[in-house]
Amino acid sequence: MREKMRTAAAFAVMSTVILAAPAHADEYRIGVLHALTGNVGFVGVSEVNGTILGAEEWNKKPKNADKQIKLIIEDTASERGQAMTLVSKLANRDKALVILGPTSSIESLAAAPVTNQEGVALYTPAVSSDIFKAGPWAFKAVADSDAYMRPVGKYAVETLKAKRVAIVFDRQNDSTVTQKNNIVADLKKGGATITSENGVLGSDTDFTVIATKVVSENPDVVFVSAQAHVGANVIIQLKQAGLAQDVHVLGSMNMSTPTLLKLGGKAVEGVTLVGDFAPDGATDEAKAFIGAYQKRFNNPPDNFAAVGYAQMQVLSAILEKLGPNPTREAVRDALANAVKDIPTVLGTGSYSIGDKREVQYTPVLLRVSNGQFVAAK
Repeated sequence: MREKMRTAAAFAVMSTVILAAPAHADEYRIGVLHALTGNVGFVGVSEVNGTILGAEEWNKKPKNADKQIKLIIEDTASERGQAMTLVSKLANRDKALVILGPTSSIESLAAAPVTNQEGVALYTPAVSSDIFKAGPWAFKAVADSDAYMRPVGKYAVETLKAKRVAIVFDRQNDSTVTQKNNIVADLKKGGATITSENGVLGSDTDFTVIATKVVSENPDVVFVSAQAHVGANVIIQLKQAGLAQDVHVLGSMNMSTPTLLKLGGKAVEGVTLVGDFAPDGATDEAKAFIGAYQKRFNNPPDNFAAVGYAQMQVLSAILEKLGPNPTREAVRDALANAVKDIPTVLGTGSYSIGDKREVQYTPVLLRVSNGQFVAAK
């Protein structure tokens, strides 16, 4: 029910953004393609809300009165086929200048070939770089998985002095598998022993057998790579199986969402993980965003809301440079060549896209403290 309410709220706000453009103004028609329902709906709703806030801020500036952003928001329902169909709709019927989304790597890998066929840039928060294989119209909005895992691996090896590490990961999610592979390589390079790698499904709820096995291996660190609802359940059952209090639990980027806190409760206290955004505000830009988001949506932003907002920050900088009536080709070329040191709310504040379309910023290390995410010191 809560997910449906949040989704309905996102659609309601969508209408206000569309209506924010005066009838006489030129429009930048932006496709927003996210999972507002389904398995990753909790992620997509936050990302859409961040995008909406960024668009509203653009539209409110007097200098943009004659060049307003119109968001055309569509729900993929977390389905690959739906994402592919909606790309064609946004490109052909809605004449979208660019498409933000989809939410997950699974959807984006399916959508990217269609955007290349249609000739419209896809700018997605998906982690997988395999979308680049579809052609020159696909772009990522977030860092590569090795960039996410580098600070986690460094923390495990240098700070925790990890010697024995057990791994639990969602084996069906490209993002969680890739992050698992990256941190395993970093841990081994740092001299740690991997006691086991335990694959689970995102639909699983009973992890009793794996939890018992992991505890019996006497690890000093456990790394969990999964979506937040799965990760919370895994950690709860690890604690129930007798995981010692002094065993450090680390998590993937996917877990840096309030879902982990709500479902995990006291069991996730002290978990260290990585995110794109520090909810307590790593920069002045991030602090201003937190206040604006809280005022607009009556709740604090999470990692995914920050990503959606940062996409609009990048796109706004591009539209500012291109001026009125930009072409799809001009937007694609700007994403490929002109995104250099743009201030955003992600990481430590500076955001670039490299010559191989790799996104460059520094993810932040987070810790669960008193039921909230804070920057790890």
